[in-house]
Amino acid sequence: MKSVHWHTLHINQGIASFAQERIFLDEQMRFSNKIAIYNELTALKIIQGSISIDRLLEAIEYILNKHKISKTRATVNNPTIARLLLPYNHLFGIRRPCSGTDYYETFNRNNITLVDLRNKTYEIDDIVLALGFDAFTSALLNIDIHGRSGKPLREKWKKGWRTYLGLMIADFPNLFTISGSDAPSDLANMVSHIEQHVKWITKCLEYLRTDHINIIEPTLDSENTWVKHVNDVVEDTLF
Repeated sequence: MKSVHWHTLHINQGIASFAQERIFLDEQMRFSNKIAIYNELTALKIIQGSISIDRLLEAIEYILNKHKISKTRATVNNPTIARLLLPYNHLFGIRRPCSGTDYYETFNRNNITLVDLRNKTYEIDDIVLALGFDAFTSALLNIDIHGRSGKPLREKWKKGWRTYLGLMIADFPNLFTISGSDAPSDLANMVSHIEQHVKWITKCLEYLRTDHINIIEPTLDSENTWVKHVNDVVEDTLF
């Protein structure tokens, strides 16, 4: 009796062009809203050696911006305003994506006007920055944290926040703040800045554990020096 022999089909893999990769990614985005496909595609292509990092990033950048553009157009009712808000002149992530904050929905309100400085000059005396949220202090103050002296953080910051590097606060031992008040986060990409703070805090905790140190706290002098430095830098800006 003759046995059946199975033969594996051999496939020669060619290097895809940028256009082919872009079309593939475009199809993936069209049928899935899960960004995890990019991670899978990246790992697959790099392992197989059929794509360079630069070409992959170009393809992903194209699709992310296209996705952002389509979402903006679908949210903003006025086509002219939507076109002004589209990310045509910068790569994804250079400006913080406004996702899930009702930022784009705001431009559908009758009392909101989009100011475009590229086509018209406006004479003004003052600019009032009405952010509408407290990004740095509200969460910490709501916890009602008390320091070594018994003074609550709310009282310490009554006349303005004070930290050391935006990471720690004098009189509040073992309290770390990630990208906290007075941190140089406005001078860097926020995501990268948060990652750097987390890495520093992790290494600090490892050092404390290894050397059996139970308490870490910045001195009041170091906090004052840092606050003065921040204020001096801000003097040369619009803030």
